Amino acid sequence: MLLRLFKSKQPVLLFLVPVIALALWLKTIIITSHSTLQPKASQLPLSNLLNFLFQYNLHLITIVSLIFIVLLGYLLIKLNSEFINIDARVSLPALFYLLIIGNNIELQLKSDMVFPTIFLSLSLIQVFRTYKLEYAFSYLFNAGFFMAVGSLFYAKIIFFFPILWIGVGIIRTYNWREWSVMLVGFLIPFLIASSYFYISDELAMYSKGFADDLFYRNAVFQIKLPDIIFFSYLFIISLVSILYFFMGYDVKKISTRNNLLILFWFVILSLIIFFALQTNSFELLYFLSIPLSIFFTNYFMTERDSWIKEVLFTIFLAITVYSQIID
Repeated sequence: MLLRLFKSKQPVLLFLVPVIALALWLKTIIITSHSTLQPKASQLPLSNLLNFLFQYNLHLITIVSLIFIVLLGYLLIKLNSEFINIDARVSLPALFYLLIIGNNIELQLKSDMVFPTIFLSLSLIQVFRTYKLEYAFSYLFNAGFFMAVGSLFYAKIIFFFPILWIGVGIIRTYNWREWSVMLVGFLIPFLIASSYFYISDELAMYSKGFADDLFYRNAVFQIKLPDIIFFSYLFIISLVSILYFFMGYDVKKISTRNNLLILFWFVILSLIIFFALQTNSFELLYFLSIPLSIFFTNYFMTERDSWIKEVLFTIFLAITVYSQIID
């Protein structure tokens, strides 16, 4: 019954997205209002600018970030309806994204990760839009540009650059000019930032800060029983959703299966980055949740075995509620 409700196209469900987000983040908002905690210092230009604008106030940053998390949820709804489940303007992508990243308070304290995540999402959308276009240079330039801007918030985004080439390789026939344009778009934000820091005699500090952020080793993520339950269930649902995509691969529209295939490689790349870097970067879940929320939506949208999906969805919600109470 709950799944059927969220699968409906009632406009009121779109207004539930910020309500659900606030309910999930309420405890974190209260905690940061009575805490002296500050966001991690950063030498990355846009991350540092963000901290400066909000006076290193974690409470204020959390509130503003939550607003952008809601906006990102709406962006994922648009991504799904435009490129995956065509014309299915349902709130499920936003709901799944909120449930994944809002399940743990430690992840919620990193809510400013939403800013690089938005630019990463915009970069993917630019690649999706090149399907069947004769000339796609502007979209591919934008794809590289948006990803580079995101890396000025969070350096590890540069490791996701290969997903752009993978995406173009899946959607379009090989054209070295298109690949080059994407690389040029990616380099321009770095050239602008480097020029600014060179003039202000801060280039060495900026370069060191960027390198440090690339391989910064976070404190060990405190795994508790609710986290074990949640991540185990998340793994199961992820596996089921991805297998469901491949089982129905041949019956989907070419554009839909191409885009889902790109998102599948996004998942693979995310896991490679996480395990290869060994930096305890659990905040990468903000990025990984983009394709997972779309795969979950693609799986739960279908009517086949609806009662099983209703049970799985209800368990997902129940685990989230349990985590919020226990955490």
